[in-house]
Order: sequence, then C-alpha cells, then structure tokens
Amino acid sequence: MLSTGKKTSSIEDYEVERTVLREFIDHMFKLGQAIKITYYISETDGISMLRDVLTCFLPSPNAKFNLEIDSNEAKEVLRMLFKEDLGCFIAKLSTSIVDISRHEISSKLRNYRISEKTNSLLAKISGVDYNDIVDLSTSRGKLAVLSSVLVMVCERALGVYGK
Repeated sequence: MLSTGKKTSSIEDYEVERTVLREFIDHMFKLGQAIKITYYISETDGISMLRDVLTCFLPSPNAKFNLEIDSNEAKEVLRMLFKEDLGCFIAKLSTSIVDISRHEISSKLRNYRISEKTNSLLAKISGVDYNDIVDLSTSRGKLAVLSSVLVMVCERALGVYGK
C-alpha cells in the first residue's frame, strides 16, 4: 500500500507542476497582450512595461552589450515587434527562466515564429535567430541574450541609455 501511495503522490506532484506551468505560460500570454494594448494607448508606457518584464528574464541585470542603435532605430525595432503576437513572443522568452520542455504547452511555443522581417532585424542586432529556437530546454542562453538586447533597445527608445 505504501508504494501505491508514493506513486499516486508522484502523479499528483506532476499534475500540480503541469497546472502551475500552464497557468504561468497563460499569464505570460495575457501579459504580452496587455503590454501590446498599453503600447497602442501610450508608446512610452508600453515600452516601459516591455522593458520591465524582459528584465525578469535576464541572468544578470547588469549585463550590457555594445549596441549600435540610436533612439529612432530602437523605436522602429519595437514598432515591428509590437506588430507580432507579443503574448507568444514573451511566453517563449519566459522559458529562459522556467523549464516547460516536458509539458504539452512547449510544442505551441516551440512552433511559434515571428515574421521573417522582424526575425532578421532581431538576429542582426542580437545575434540570435528567434525562429531557429525550437529546443526550449537547450536554448535558455539564447533567449536570455535576446531578452538582454531587447531591454537595451527599450532603454534606447526611451532615452534612458546611450544616444
């Protein structure tokens, strides 16, 4: 009887973990959509919200890259990004801090792609091809780098950092 109890406990633990991760990813989807709506109401507030959320995905908040982009170029990058499904985009970036590879939601995020134009631009400034990231468990570093670069893009667009 005890071994059956342990097995049931293990299954229950997995179900709880799966539910928590599903709720987390659902929250990221909704957060991305809320940021997008805010951006369309107030560009500055939307960019600030995006920066604040992306900062949560950074391995080191002090990591800075030499980013050769001015404020206008940064705003154009963000304008293109905000045309994408920001909910899926942020949910996929969030996997840099949460391992969801064993769960069914990972297939949806694995298969999510942004437009080639936006992807090329992000790859040019960050060195990370977002659309090539399919193995979420081994791509955490790439997702963190992309988040770091996008935080700097947001800061440039807001006039907080650099030019």
